[in-house]
Amino acid sequence: MIKADEAVVDGVITSNGGSGSGYQSGSGSGGTISLDVGILSGAGTVRANGGAYEVGGGGGRIAVRYDTLNMTQDRIQALGGQGGNAQGGAGTVNLTSQ
Repeated sequence: MIKADEAVVDGVITSNGGSGSGYQSGSGSGGTISLDVGILSGAGTVRANGGAYEVGGGGGRIAVRYDTLNMTQDRIQALGGQGGNAQGGAGTVNLTSQ
């Protein structure tokens, strides 16, 4: 959990799943990111995406509590991982204004 009066994300906050490593192996699901901030801004990304390989891992979970959101919502991702045999399902992104 990150708790701050202000968080400027110009890089990446990530909790992505790992990739599989072998014939028909599954990939890891994305993890969890929890932010409790007054102001969230920046040009970076927040990601909890599933890993990619033969079978994609599911997306993770992101929870953001904020007073002011100065970051476009498409920069906050919990996508399913790409897979040669099956794609992982999307995770969840929960944005809550305090």
